[in-house]
Amino acid sequence: MKIKNKLFGFLGFIFFTSAIFAQESQIKIEAGAYSRKQSIINISLPSSYKQKYYQLKNIKTGKKTIIQQNEDSNYTFILSDDLQAQTTALFNISPIKKEQKLKKSVSILKGIEKVEVKIANKKLFDYHIQTAYPPEGFPDYYARSGFIHPLYSPNGSILTDDFPKGHMHQHGIMMALTHTTFKGEKHDFWNQHSKLANVKHSEVLSIEEGHVFSTFKVKHQHYSLKHGAVLDEIWTITVYPFQNYFLFDITSKLQNITTDTLFVNKYHYGGMAYRASKHWNIDDSLHYQNKWQIKTNNGDGVATANAKAAKYVSAFGLLNGKTAGLTVFGFPQNLAYPQPIRLHPTMPYFSFSPMVNAAFTIKPGEIFTSKYRYLSHDDLPQEKYIESLNIDIELPIVVKFTAQE
Repeated sequence: MKIKNKLFGFLGFIFFTSAIFAQESQIKIEAGAYSRKQSIINISLPSSYKQKYYQLKNIKTGKKTIIQQNEDSNYTFILSDDLQAQTTALFNISPIKKEQKLKKSVSILKGIEKVEVKIANKKLFDYHIQTAYPPEGFPDYYARSGFIHPLYSPNGSILTDDFPKGHMHQHGIMMALTHTTFKGEKHDFWNQHSKLANVKHSEVLSIEEGHVFSTFKVKHQHYSLKHGAVLDEIWTITVYPFQNYFLFDITSKLQNITTDTLFVNKYHYGGMAYRASKHWNIDDSLHYQNKWQIKTNNGDGVATANAKAAKYVSAFGLLNGKTAGLTVFGFPQNLAYPQPIRLHPTMPYFSFSPMVNAAFTIKPGEIFTSKYRYLSHDDLPQEKYIESLNIDIELPIVVKFTAQE
């Protein structure tokens, strides 16, 4: 994997107290101990900055880049120049008058059945609005909505599976809690065949297509078959316009909407899960092609990764003769970071599972937040580059704002 031709990113957060708007205000970027490459940076500008887009111009190189407003009046931009370790870069910030001419390469289309996301007319993934039902002959209690499938690599390989043979209750990229206690009773939102609880899509809250990023928000309901809705979950999915590789973030906010505490018991799986391709599923004799491979930041593979903490997990292999894979990163603000993972010994799936080491609770009104980054690629994961992305997440670039008088 050659870094120079790829676009990836990370998040850096900065906060400003000044309320002064200046036409030639500056932003200073400090690389710190690591080189930076086309980094995604979230910043908070003074309240006088109200436009959707502004322009940054590198004072030294003259390169220009766009910053785009996101929620809470923050802004996001992609670093336009490489920045070597222990160096800085200065940018002037100025308004943009004709933002309608800016290119938007990420499209988000809401239909009746799904939200479809594309990058430069290449399919990225579908998010399921309508309930998906299992194949004929399987019980309807496996039906579910509120998940991502199919997820594609840039070359068109499908990286996920839905209603997989042997584990019909798993669905692409999904969030579910397994061994929980609510009102003194066991509830399992993951294993639908337990007939205790389930997860379903509630509504699409917002969609925004932009030059720097595109995003949409959806709400799920985690409900007890006996007691009704227990948790509302909001996914904020942010997609970046990288084309050689696909990159998107999912922030999950699980809120207890009842007057009773949900106890998430210590257990060996649950949480944000990834069910991989049917071509890696040895139980699916019709579609199976070969085994998948796993590599974590600790160097663990399929045989050794289960129940160990991982900052990121790369899953990869051949799909119809083409190499493809998905690397999933956790974020330091997640509970029990780096979170333990559940990696099945024979089935192609894993989940980030903070309940592996200890139980936790979600009290009435409390919001349980977690965030993950997804990197879809068409080659083998390159350890050096993947590690650099993780460093970007853990040790964000330093950004400073100066209002010029």
